[in-house]
This record gives sequence, C-alpha cells and structure tokens, in this order.
Amino acid sequence: MDDRRHPSDLLAFIGLALGVILLLLAVFTAYGSLLTMVAACEYVDTEACERKDLATAALVVAIVGLLPALMFLINAGLGRIRRALTWLAIGLLTYLAWAVLSDAATHG
Repeated sequence: MDDRRHPSDLLAFIGLALGVILLLLAVFTAYGSLLTMVAACEYVDTEACERKDLATAALVVAIVGLLPALMFLINAGLGRIRRALTWLAIGLLTYLAWAVLSDAATHG
C-alpha cells in the first residue's frame, strides 16, 4: 500500500499553517493598535493625544483585517487556493492601510 501524500495535501497543510500564523499576527496587530490608542492620551496635553483619531482609525482597520486573515485560513484549509490568495491580497491591502495609519498615529 502506498502511503505517500498527495502534493495538494501538502499545499493545504502549508496554507493552513500560514493561515494560523497570519490570524495570530492579525490578533497581535489589533491588540497593539488598542494599546497605541489607549496610550495616546496617557498625558492629555501631548501631540499623541491630538492624533488619537488616527490611532482609533488604525484600531478599526486592524479589527477589520481579522476578516481577511480568517477567510484566508478557512479557504486555505479547504484547499481553495484561488480564493485563499484573493483573501490574502485583500488582507495585505488592509494591513498596508493599517501601517500608514499606525505610523501617522505614532509619529505624526
């Protein structure tokens, strides 16, 4: 009996592992954005407090970014490579927007 794995099984496993990593990074990003937003007005009369609206927007984008990460995980786990790659591209664009907002909230 041949117990070698089919290449698509390996691809689904790699996609699933990558999906778990991306989802964990998305959760970490949302948590980091929450900390940035809370810390922005630790001292009320600072420049960071004036940019709290940017930190709030970064938090919203980070939370919205959980959806593409989750959908990538689901589709990669089911072996739907084309859909998984589409969600990956959407997630990358979402986190590009998050990076710009986060940088603006942090550095002005």
